[in-house]
Amino acid sequence: MHKQKALTSFDHVTQADFSPLAKLIVTEMTANATVYSHPPIPLATIKSQINTWDSISGQADHPGKTGALHNARTVLETSQFV
Repeated sequence: MHKQKALTSFDHVTQADFSPLAKLIVTEMTANATVYSHPPIPLATIKSQINTWDSISGQADHPGKTGALHNARTVLETSQFV
């Protein structure tokens, strides 16, 4: 049987599209739980990482915000959905 993989590369995704795309991947994986039955990282963890990124993104501009966003995005990008 062919093992399904979810698209998890965000290399060409803009900051504005990053969170919506990550959320879409989680939504689709949840809706297709029989196909993605054992992701290496629990989807709850991925959701938490997205929420962290969203929280930082929603903050007013401040010194260090860009770095914090970069770090949060890196954590999410290096988590292997599948």
